[in-house]
Amino acid sequence: MSLGTCQYIQLAQHEDCIIRTKKRISFDSNLAFWLLDNSSTHNNSFQKTCEILKYINENLCPGDWCNRGHCRNFSTRHAYNCRETRPKVCKEYVKYNEKLAAKKGENQ
Repeated sequence: MSLGTCQYIQLAQHEDCIIRTKKRISFDSNLAFWLLDNSSTHNNSFQKTCEILKYINENLCPGDWCNRGHCRNFSTRHAYNCRETRPKVCKEYVKYNEKLAAKKGENQ
């Protein structure tokens, strides 16, 4: 079967995470495909499947995850949500965090 757009994005992110990880793993991408293929975006199963894959991905690729489209390298289909590098070494992400911290400091 073919995956819908939402499922495909989750699978692409998972596969990119497996490529980028430095850990030796035995988790099969076919299992991720099967999980996503058998989940429907109209009910709770897709949300639970995404939570499982997010947990696996964050353990494969520890560090900061960028959840904002602030930089030109942002892509939902890539591990850490960055096409080129990790958000921890992304200069634009550092600037974004500094601005966010400055705003919080002004509000308090």
